Amino acid sequence: MRENCLSGGNGGLALATESFYPLAIAEYEKQMLVRKLKAARDRQRRKTGKCEGRKNWKEKAPEVLAEVKALRRKRKGIQKRMSFAQVAEVLNEKGFQNSTGGKFTGKGVSSLYSRNA
Repeated sequence: MRENCLSGGNGGLALATESFYPLAIAEYEKQMLVRKLKAARDRQRRKTGKCEGRKNWKEKAPEVLAEVKALRRKRKGIQKRMSFAQVAEVLNEKGFQNSTGGKFTGKGVSSLYSRNA
């Protein structure tokens, strides 16, 4: 039978080293994985400028953003721009969907426009 680590016997040293090495190896592997993932994120940031987080409308659906900007522009002969509610109606008529798959609202178009203008 094995002796306890705290006893002065020779078996205590063997038991301590048996339990120490797997922990040290696991810690080393974890550090290497963290370094590898950090290096991959840094490469991605250098390549595209962004690595993590939600995709914005420019990345996810640039055609929706272009349509909103086009509809919000002042047209020749018309003094006022379309309101955000009117833009939402046009987008819904054309079949565009918001990020959750629903219909656009004026408030949603407003936030989309202000964040990506």
